[in-house]
Amino acid sequence: MRLISRRLLVQIVVVGLFAVLALLQTTPASAASASKSCTLTGSNQYTCSFVITPAIATGAGSWLVQMVSPGSGTFASQPTVVSATGCGPVSITAGTFISSPSGNADYDVTVGGSGCLATATVTVTETVTVSATGQVCQNVWITAASPPVQGCASVTYTPPTAPPPPSATKICTLTSTPNRYTCVFTVVPAFPAVAGDIIHVNEAPIPVVPNPGYNLVGTPTVGVVSGCAQTRPPWW
Repeated sequence: MRLISRRLLVQIVVVGLFAVLALLQTTPASAASASKSCTLTGSNQYTCSFVITPAIATGAGSWLVQMVSPGSGTFASQPTVVSATGCGPVSITAGTFISSPSGNADYDVTVGGSGCLATATVTVTETVTVSATGQVCQNVWITAASPPVQGCASVTYTPPTAPPPPSATKICTLTSTPNRYTCVFTVVPAFPAVAGDIIHVNEAPIPVVPNPGYNLVGTPTVGVVSGCAQTRPPWW
């Protein structure tokens, strides 16, 4: 009778122990770590390195989902996997890698071959065009049911500056004919021009400048051009 009671007591203790353990908070099996660093490589454009450590072994067909948040940047091109140490082949798969109107963008990294080791690292390169100062972040899931981890990097947005206005100087010299002047008009556009651009003189959208009464005796001619590949006679 005492033997049965002792066995029953042991069973109750064991069951109670497992019940207590079940109530304890557990770390999700799919927990991961993620780090992100971004380097300015162009006007408001950053090249970012995003490193994911799955922290658990994953089999072929597993995936990592990443999402940009908040909407302070958009991908200028599709992200690419540059290394996958400890993983079989991995690839960027279907996903909206160009930002949506909500400012979020996501893509999947799919694990192929023999899967990933628990100590594996997957590095993704992104080219991000930023539209605000703040952070570009990724949330990472190993499975959809697991809580995500996040990797962020700080970025700075530089508002574009308006091109400087052109400058112009005009020098007029009296000729041997009374009331007739030869004038040299020099224009510095002050910003790059592309083929087909026109320098408008006293034309819309520029109002006519008030002047004493005068008439052009002949069509103006382009005398000296510096810094331009080609010019046309003005339209009159």
